[in-house]
Amino acid sequence: MEKSQSSSDMDGREGPRDAFVLARLLRGMGVESYDDRVIHQLLELVHRYVTNVLDEARTYSDHAGKSEIDLDDVKLAIQSCVRVSFTSPPSREVLLQLARERNAIPLPDIEARGEGIQLPPEKFQLTKQAYRVRVKRTAAESQDTGQLQ
Repeated sequence: MEKSQSSSDMDGREGPRDAFVLARLLRGMGVESYDDRVIHQLLELVHRYVTNVLDEARTYSDHAGKSEIDLDDVKLAIQSCVRVSFTSPPSREVLLQLARERNAIPLPDIEARGEGIQLPPEKFQLTKQAYRVRVKRTAAESQDTGQLQ
């Protein structure tokens, strides 16, 4: 598997036209190097999104008794899909209120334990070991303790 590829690799137009268009779009946005799978992932996303929008537009067109999908059906379908598929971030005011509430809680005191990095108690560490290694005993050790392996 290749780690990265330059968008100039797509200039040979190997592969589907949509892949070439996406590579050009990435280059236009300043992305010069990316994993090979990025184009495939974007192609899948675009295909799924367009399919969902057109299915939704067909539903609106059928409901209106029209035989063909028109621009209004597609616009309505896009609005519907955006509301379902994409969420908007919380407003600045909401984030500030959450930050005020969180920052009102004082941090636990850190004991001076000498030099070096002072880590919080182990129960608050996200990097603590979350498992224990089970040592495999030999048959002789198992017989000494009377346990089966």
